[in-house]
Amino acid sequence: MDTYRINAIGITVIVGVAALWIGLNAATAQFETIMWVSGVSTLITCALLGKKIWMIIPFAMALNVTLTIPGRPSTMLLAQGLFCGFSVLLIMLRRLPIRVRFNELDFWVLLITLFVFQAYLRNPVGLNIFGGDSVGARPYAIFVATLTTYFFLSHIQIPTADLKWLLRIHIIGGLLNFAVLSIGYFVPRVGIFIGSSSASSISSTNFQTGTYGVAVATRVGFLRDISNNIAIWVSAFKSPIKACFHPIWAPLILISFALAALSGFRNEIAAIGFTYFVAIAYRGGFSSIIIATAIMLIGIVGLAIINIASPLPANVQRSLSFLPGSWDAAIVKDAQDSTDWRVEMWIEALSTDHWIKNKALGDGLGMTREQLNYIQSFGSGFTLAQGASRYSKLSLQQEFMMATNDYHSGPVSTIRTIGYSGLAVFLTAMIRLAMHAHRVINRARNTTWFPLSLLVGIPIIWNPVFFTFLYADFGTSISSFLMGVAFVSILKNNLPSADTDQVAVKSL
Repeated sequence: MDTYRINAIGITVIVGVAALWIGLNAATAQFETIMWVSGVSTLITCALLGKKIWMIIPFAMALNVTLTIPGRPSTMLLAQGLFCGFSVLLIMLRRLPIRVRFNELDFWVLLITLFVFQAYLRNPVGLNIFGGDSVGARPYAIFVATLTTYFFLSHIQIPTADLKWLLRIHIIGGLLNFAVLSIGYFVPRVGIFIGSSSASSISSTNFQTGTYGVAVATRVGFLRDISNNIAIWVSAFKSPIKACFHPIWAPLILISFALAALSGFRNEIAAIGFTYFVAIAYRGGFSSIIIATAIMLIGIVGLAIINIASPLPANVQRSLSFLPGSWDAAIVKDAQDSTDWRVEMWIEALSTDHWIKNKALGDGLGMTREQLNYIQSFGSGFTLAQGASRYSKLSLQQEFMMATNDYHSGPVSTIRTIGYSGLAVFLTAMIRLAMHAHRVINRARNTTWFPLSLLVGIPIIWNPVFFTFLYADFGTSISSFLMGVAFVSILKNNLPSADTDQVAVKSL
């Protein structure tokens, strides 16, 4: 009996048993039933993927949902565990071809890893079960999982024909992300499990940004992913300049900006703008950038006129408040106060020794027992509105953010983790990665792989600017960097040359 028939019989038996079990338990243990079904379905899918197991990583990245269950795992963390586990098994069975080739990008990853490792050695962390002075092993576990995922993705050999699925998977995962988070936002009973209900989204976001002045200028976090995705999808398939005059593509561009504005985040407007401008530069050159700048200025003037005639929603005005316009003065002040609020934290952290002990080499990803006790005090009847600040002249909200290394600044968060020296290395590594992404895009120009190269490369190219001047934190940035290295390496190692492309693959 061949392998396919054995697999079919095995899956049929499993499905039959699962269906019987679901029927018996659906009425009495709904949540547990859903979790078990989801887990078993995921394992079966991974087994069926076989050598294509790598596909779950781009899908999980695009889905980008954090489950509100014990441990609060994200889809990415779960996918990393499955991918690494199945990859090890496949390599042991010699069914997953892998070829380790050390290159420049691997060198930068190794160097950054050494900085993280030395910070760990100087500030070892625990799991808070032995009563030690340092806690916070979770960030290191996530770092190791991402590092392992990067290693396998960067060095496995992927058939060229399978690469066409990267773009499709990103679109499918992005649309599912919007559907799931939209349902969770408007249906609290669902949203509570993925952290996207309307009440929790608004309250938590306001706390994180430090904005307390204009209550109506709230933030809607789940709109950020879909606005980013639409912008990168449009940029991958079409020149944004030409898209502005196309009956189908033009509405998508407007929708991406509208959703970004409705999210209430100023940096989201900047991210969308960066995406389109980088795409315009690759597709049309300098002249197209001039045209895009003119269109942008006309659009800003148009919005300002519309806002005078009929005021835009407060969320939209807050998102646009960094641009010149007729925005409500209270909303503009509120947004500026939010920026000042963060700058005060940065100055306090970098000019004193309380929040960052070793600014040259960093304090690592963990936290001290004192910081943990301080954080836990807010969960035992002591609120941010009570009492005076303990260690500085700043507010309790700001002290809480600094204690949790949530500075809303890529450089400051990195200094806290691996110091000034680590920041210099990390910034250099991101710039070098952007240069490699640029080469991949140029290599794929005039081939069917150009859209895929733009999908992977555009966010990597503008990320160093966004990280330095707008918004980031070390934990998410290092994960994004490692995945960026992985996917740039995938394209470098597996894309066909321009001469053989038209013969080897079909158009995306």
